[in-house]
Amino acid sequence: DDHVPVPSADAGDGLNGFSDADAMDGAKHVAYECSKSVANAVGHPLKGPELVLRIWESTAGAICKEVESGRNIFVPGLGTFGNTADGIIFAPLEEFVQTHGLDVSYFTSFIEMIPSRRPPTSPRRRAEELSLAAQMELLLRVKHSVASVARLLEVTSDVVLQALQAMVHRMGQQMTTRAMVAVSFAPLGTFVCEERCFRFHAQLSVLAPLAPVSNFGPTIPLRKLLSTLERRKAKFGIRG
Repeated sequence: DDHVPVPSADAGDGLNGFSDADAMDGAKHVAYECSKSVANAVGHPLKGPELVLRIWESTAGAICKEVESGRNIFVPGLGTFGNTADGIIFAPLEEFVQTHGLDVSYFTSFIEMIPSRRPPTSPRRRAEELSLAAQMELLLRVKHSVASVARLLEVTSDVVLQALQAMVHRMGQQMTTRAMVAVSFAPLGTFVCEERCFRFHAQLSVLAPLAPVSNFGPTIPLRKLLSTLERRKAKFGIRG
């Protein structure tokens, strides 16, 4: 059996003390800080951060459908998502990791669990073949197309691209400057970073139904959110 094992999370502490609600709030806060990225969507019924968040959620849903059909999907600036017999896996892009100075030992230790890895086969593509995506057998991939999300939300592809680029960049900045970050990318999973240690916690069931569209609504102040996370971190005995 050569399928790739996916680390399972303990019930109740699957996100290292973060809850799904924390991760959703994390996505909302990033979206708030990226509202200018959709300034060109003049006249759209969703404004600023609401539209950014909807683009983020819809993109995750579109990628989930693709990986469930057996494709490995590359998201420029972020990384590659794939599907194995055990569930969804993610390999971050080296550029994202290096730009924000993140620790990816979680992913390298995961790679060691893979029963059989294909050695590099093309000297001309050696750097890419030795990437995390290649070592997690996600190299044969296709680039994510934003067209379906653009049609769904009735915006241009440029607006979708700008929102995604802004979300990825700002999420990386938060991972660099804040001790704890959790950002939902449901239904695929959640990005988690503590003290620059970057992880991806996949959805427990790869065939789980798509997450309902969130109600953006009022978001608690960031200081209050971080205070709540600090208390939860202390409760679970997490150092940092």
